[in-house]
Amino acid sequence: MKRMQNYPLLGIALVIGLIFIVMPLTLDLFRLNLIGKYLTYAFVAVGLVLCWGYSGILSLGQGIFFGLGGYCMAMFLKLEASSPAETKMQTTPGIPDFMDWNQLTALPSFWQPFHSFSLTILAILIVPTICAWILGSAMFKRRVGGVYFAIITQAISAILTILIIGQQGYTGGINGITDLRTLLGWDIRTDSARYILYFINAVLLMLVVSAGYFIVNSKLGRLMVAIRDKEDRVRFSGYDVANIKTVVFCISALFSAIGGAMFTLQVGFMSPGFIGTVASIEMVVFCAVGGRGSLLGAVYGALIVNAAKSSISESFPELWTIAMGLLFIAVVLIFPKGLAGLYQQYIHPIVMSLLRKEYDQTQSKHRSAEMKNPIKEIILAVEGLTVSFNGFKAVDDFSMYIDEGQIYVIIGPNGAGKTTVLDLICGKTKLTSGSIKFRNKELSKLRENKIVHEGVGRKFQNPSIYENLTVFENLELSYPKARTALGAMFFRRTPEIIAAVEQVAGEIFLADYLHTQADLLSHGQKQWLEIGMLLIQDPKLMMLDEPVAGMSVAERQKTAQLLRKIAGGRSVLVIEHDMQFVEDIADHVTVMHQGKVLSEGSINKVKNDPRVIDVYLGH
Repeated sequence: MKRMQNYPLLGIALVIGLIFIVMPLTLDLFRLNLIGKYLTYAFVAVGLVLCWGYSGILSLGQGIFFGLGGYCMAMFLKLEASSPAETKMQTTPGIPDFMDWNQLTALPSFWQPFHSFSLTILAILIVPTICAWILGSAMFKRRVGGVYFAIITQAISAILTILIIGQQGYTGGINGITDLRTLLGWDIRTDSARYILYFINAVLLMLVVSAGYFIVNSKLGRLMVAIRDKEDRVRFSGYDVANIKTVVFCISALFSAIGGAMFTLQVGFMSPGFIGTVASIEMVVFCAVGGRGSLLGAVYGALIVNAAKSSISESFPELWTIAMGLLFIAVVLIFPKGLAGLYQQYIHPIVMSLLRKEYDQTQSKHRSAEMKNPIKEIILAVEGLTVSFNGFKAVDDFSMYIDEGQIYVIIGPNGAGKTTVLDLICGKTKLTSGSIKFRNKELSKLRENKIVHEGVGRKFQNPSIYENLTVFENLELSYPKARTALGAMFFRRTPEIIAAVEQVAGEIFLADYLHTQADLLSHGQKQWLEIGMLLIQDPKLMMLDEPVAGMSVAERQKTAQLLRKIAGGRSVLVIEHDMQFVEDIADHVTVMHQGKVLSEGSINKVKNDPRVIDVYLGH
């Protein structure tokens, strides 16, 4: 179920009233035109909320896309203002004035498409998106993120600024493209035109905000939060994380480009100053002040910061840069969730107490799973597995064979290489030598999400769940459907999916917690939830790293029952230190020591093996 705070109807109504009614009625045309300019920055801030706030991708180069959109529009407007009749005094009529000044005698080929308004609109939408796709694919496929991604985007914005300034004859240089007069013959410099452009800006911004709410309330939005909080868990739920992050980055670039194009129309010029590092950092400040987790907060942030900038710079032009830096530091240290966070903390509870309604929730019947009695055959063959880290062999010539429908347990002292074996099987770590065949298919060359698609699920040592989502949403995201960014954006819950989630929740003892936020669960319940996130994928092999760590005795007993039930239809590979739990569940035990197999067989066999007693059990 979608949560009520995802639909801030009061906030939307206030924004619409402020932008469409209050400001046009109370401000003179000069101030209204300034607000129209600020609204174009809000496009960028909304994109940053999706990119940074929801997905954890901090881009310090959004000015790149703002500028590309702006320059595409400026090129069309400049060509319209550079007709042979308008430029008959130039040495070469029919080209922009700055080209004539730089002794160009013909219009460059890359300017030619901008004679067409239709092609210009396509360029505004496509060129920045393609640039974002190239940059995102190059970075995210190599798992470049965090501060490194931020620095790279900032560097690219600086490089692009230098490139534009240096190519004065083609781009207008440091002055940019100026003296833009008409759009399809309509004089954009008149008072009536500026008034109309303000409302066009406002309508487009509301459409972009609406698109943002559609995304964050879709499965893609929940995936974005999941990637931000637990990227590895998303990867091991079968999703191509790099692809999803690239799509989100492209959407944020598209929003920025639309803002840049409207900025050019609003102010009548575009220059490289709006692409560079300072402009890009200011855009992040708009988002941070408004609240990086709030789409409406981004709009308020853009309006408030720019209004403050205009007021302060009019009286103290030298102090604005310092004020901007202090503002950003204050936001980070004092109210990191921005204005939206202050609203959520102090105002939202009061509003919700007045508007809260009770919703009846219809319980769907749990479907009982039919467990087949499988024919025992080898489902996983691991042979000669070796991996070295700087000369140290964490796993050394390790081999094991897992039958279908059995519970295998790996035990051993800390540092024996147990978790590394799971990392190798699921693709998290690449092997040095050896072979991993699952149902006769080699896994060692596949990416993590592709291994999940083959039917291998992985639980981590510490509960790897999406704590900012509900139990229902955690299970839903793990359901093997709509695993692409586009599919997730248009995903709709069906009765089949709801029934599957409710069935798994019942099996993992969380039927009464479906709409509880995951961070409110106990440690043991979080362990069960992660097991459920694997179970709903219906893998043929489940790998569980210390599934009962931190559990009470009663919880361990229930987990043992759960695993025995699970093994009725699939194979289970467990790493565990709790020997009583191992005795309760294991069909086969492998003891590891110093990266090698020390002993294997039944629990009784390994317990009585003198080598195991000396190395591990200690009795």
